[in-house]
Amino acid sequence: MTTDSTTLWVFRHNNTVLLGNPCFPCNAAQLDEFRTEIQRRDQEILAMSAKMKTLEEQHQDYQRHIAVLKESLCAKEEHYNMLQADVSTEWCVIVREKALVYA
Repeated sequence: MTTDSTTLWVFRHNNTVLLGNPCFPCNAAQLDEFRTEIQRRDQEILAMSAKMKTLEEQHQDYQRHIAVLKESLCAKEEHYNMLQADVSTEWCVIVREKALVYA
């Protein structure tokens, strides 16, 4: 075990478990500061978790929207191809009719 100042130890003092480093004991004010800091960080974690959930839901919405746009694009391409085939067919009919008229 290390004894540097960043390591916290659990030790007994008068049958009370204390948190701290035996070389640098914590007083009650420091422990309260640590508890407050832990609570603040817990709140930050909860806020970030909520934000992450919101972003994940937003991402799913975007993915669904992209899928709808892709389906729409495929339908429009199919419609375009059908119209193009109709135009080609009509063009062939017109060319044949003109050929018969001028023949």
